[in-house]
Amino acid sequence: MPLSNWVLLFFLHFALILLLKSDNGKRNQMINSLSRKLAIAYILWILLFVLIDYLDFRFLVKELIKSSGYLIFIIYSSKHLHLLGDIKLKPFNLIITVIASLLSFLLVRELYGSYNSYYNSNFYIISYGQIYAFLLMCILPAVSEEMFFRLVIFDKLKLYYSEINTILISSFFFVLAHFIFNPLISGGYLFLLGITLGIIRIKFKKINYCIIFHMIYNSLAISLFI
Repeated sequence: MPLSNWVLLFFLHFALILLLKSDNGKRNQMINSLSRKLAIAYILWILLFVLIDYLDFRFLVKELIKSSGYLIFIIYSSKHLHLLGDIKLKPFNLIITVIASLLSFLLVRELYGSYNSYYNSNFYIISYGQIYAFLLMCILPAVSEEMFFRLVIFDKLKLYYSEINTILISSFFFVLAHFIFNPLISGGYLFLLGITLGIIRIKFKKINYCIIFHMIYNSLAISLFI
């Protein structure tokens, strides 16, 4: 990741934090707490990327080290992990979630072509086996990111903001977190995906719908390179 991306990441992060500040002391405490958690996650990801860039690891080892950064999101969401066991999903909501994921994938592919700016280098892991690719690029990101961005951050923001603002703010944080390992061009479609996932969280309540959406979307992206 270029140094300019790191600088832009922290600039946009703290600019957003300043915009969210108000005269409400409790809301400011919540924003500061989220800011600290995200800043720690950014720094951890950067350190992991620096580590794999400067040390001579095999490719698969590098991917495992890189993917370990998702653990910070799981740690932040540890109090809510029991919700993953709630598998009582409504068939209609599940169908809508699957259709939304498919349509989102087709829309992004239409807008961004073959994903050359993002996926080609990352999906080299497929050559090591589809199981590795599915675990490291579908299950782990979907579970950890949705638990943190669409549950932890989302629910905290919803205490002080409208549903629309909660969706927009959480989507922006979602985009910023991906500046660590995606080029800037990915910001556009990630913001759209964040909004879609936010709507699903608002309408269907349960976080598992968002996880399913995310897993299907990533699986479809991987399928382009199999």
